[in-house]
Amino acid sequence: MTDHHSQIIRPRTDLSDSDVNKICDVIREAGFGLHKFLGQGFREKVYERGMIHRLRKAGIVVRVQPSIMIHDEDGT
Repeated sequence: MTDHHSQIIRPRTDLSDSDVNKICDVIREAGFGLHKFLGQGFREKVYERGMIHRLRKAGIVVRVQPSIMIHDEDGT
């Protein structure tokens, strides 16, 4: 069984520019709508959860803070 926290997330390369633009529009609209609804002053976690909810409602698959491998220039 694979631990989902240790997966390497690879960028999608099969999306057209118009697909990417549509996804960006949905993300921007979700962010602006959430900010308009909640306003300012909450902790980051509140906005994170709100965005996750709105994006999933819009049909976008969301991975919450996935682990990624980062290597320094010396390979560590």
